[in-house]
Amino acid sequence: MSKVSVILTSFNHGKYLRESIDSVLNQTFTDFDLFIWDDGSSDDSVNIIESYKDSRIKFFKNKIPVRVPFIVNKIVAEHSDSEYIAVHHSDDIWDDNKLLRQIDFASANPEFGAVFTKAVLIGENSLFLPGNDYTTSNFFDHENRDRRAWLRYFFYKQNALCHPSVMYRRKCFEKNGGYRLGFGQMTDFDMWVRICMNSEIYIIPEKLVKLRIRDNAANMSSDRPDTRIRCNTELYRVIGNYLNIDSCEELKIIFPEAGKFMGKGRSLLSYVFARICLEPQSHLIAKTLGIFTLFDILQNKAEAEKLYVLHGFDYRDFIPFTGILDLFRLEEVMELHKNISEYKSQIQMLESTVAQKNGVVIEQKNEKEQFLNQMNKLHKHCSDLERELNIIKNEKEQFLNQMNELQKHCSDLERELNIIKNSKLWKFSGFLRRK
Repeated sequence: MSKVSVILTSFNHGKYLRESIDSVLNQTFTDFDLFIWDDGSSDDSVNIIESYKDSRIKFFKNKIPVRVPFIVNKIVAEHSDSEYIAVHHSDDIWDDNKLLRQIDFASANPEFGAVFTKAVLIGENSLFLPGNDYTTSNFFDHENRDRRAWLRYFFYKQNALCHPSVMYRRKCFEKNGGYRLGFGQMTDFDMWVRICMNSEIYIIPEKLVKLRIRDNAANMSSDRPDTRIRCNTELYRVIGNYLNIDSCEELKIIFPEAGKFMGKGRSLLSYVFARICLEPQSHLIAKTLGIFTLFDILQNKAEAEKLYVLHGFDYRDFIPFTGILDLFRLEEVMELHKNISEYKSQIQMLESTVAQKNGVVIEQKNEKEQFLNQMNKLHKHCSDLERELNIIKNEKEQFLNQMNELQKHCSDLERELNIIKNSKLWKFSGFLRRK
């Protein structure tokens, strides 16, 4: 019998599968069996798994997917006899020392039913991801606390633990009935709450798991419409686990505020928890559970009488809650519809205004086009005038040149005339010119 049964579930992760399997086979703690169950993959996952010849590998496969909870429960019940159960996924990666750190702690601390580790997030290329909302690398970075503090955290904050980091003590897993079938998103969270009802849990303060966040919201836990809807349905059942708390004293340790709803002597436990569910800081799903729990108490005559005796609360006190708490958000939906109608009216008004402005714009565009045409004609006319002016300038220049030449010629003639007039011949012939 091996010390640890590692259960690796595989489904169409051929791209990452070798990294996942190798990270188990390379563990420094070696006393384990590796159960690999392929859940109806259509890629090359089966061929990859069958290529391994390690004797520690126990391979199972099926054609029709049955999902992780069924696989883990079946292996634990029918194929494994190990003291510890570790869950792994075919797209995630373990640090080489993960199992060693967990076994060392679990062996020294038998009161702890499950041991987790911190985790870092990686992308498709196995590189670390920067932090943002769900994919923040600090999402799983929490300090340890006792089981009651975890129950309080889970109630108000919900899940904070990394599923492929968990290693269960087998007795704890079986005591709590294994995974409950029917959960699609909160299988692990439901298990954490049920374990903390009776056992301590511990987080190894080292990041020993690389959790892969795939592109295009391809993870089962990614934020998509179907997962958000399913989470609300499943959260109702998860919170319902708190109804299994068996004493008001225990409830008050987990929820100190429960004291204000307790009677002076005895108290009706289910009523006190229901009132905690109805507190302002509680999730809407918890409020739904609180309303239904109170209603069920009032339908049981003996419980209703006890409720009135211990807490002075009856159906008349209950009815106002059902008019205040809009469990199905109908008022919110109606208000949204009203806002949508108003927005549509505003959009229509804006569209009308835009149409009018478009008409003005078109008119201005036409005016601009006419103006540009006039400007082009004016520009052409100016060009013609400039061309004619240049012709006139050239003609003027030619005229001036001719005038200069004529003036020069006149000057030459005048000079020649003066020469003639000053000549002796001219003077001698003067008497002839007088006749």
